[in-house]
Amino acid sequence: MASNTNSVRFSIKGIEQISKKLREVSDDVIKDSTRPAVRRAMQVVKRSAEARAQRNDNPRTPTDISDHIGIRTRWDKQSRTMTGRVGVTGGANYRKGDKDRGEVTYWRYVELGTGRSRARPFLRPALANNTEQVLQSVVDEIKAQLDRRV
Repeated sequence: MASNTNSVRFSIKGIEQISKKLREVSDDVIKDSTRPAVRRAMQVVKRSAEARAQRNDNPRTPTDISDHIGIRTRWDKQSRTMTGRVGVTGGANYRKGDKDRGEVTYWRYVELGTGRSRARPFLRPALANNTEQVLQSVVDEIKAQLDRRV
């Protein structure tokens, strides 16, 4: 089994206070507080991914990948967690007619590369380079949201 020796360490200020407050409030308050916090924090990743995608854009393609990058949030009732994702809308599976509809399902070939072209990642580095900033932003925003609601 291979081990990852490239560990990343960082410190998030205020996480203990937020954790304590979140244990004391209802699921609805958690959901309503965390969704805007996660969306706002993920804007950093989205902007970074868009900028990277624009640099990788091939002008011969009919659509620009950066125009199709979006944010999704998902609330999991069971674990009481909000998840934020930045990705390319339309998915990665090619379907007949995607090109005509302006879908950019080819984005995965840019991100991951192929046997004939090198990978030019734009999503993975966008998150990797901004993880600490995103997490601190989530904590700060949740704290502000909870202070308004509680």
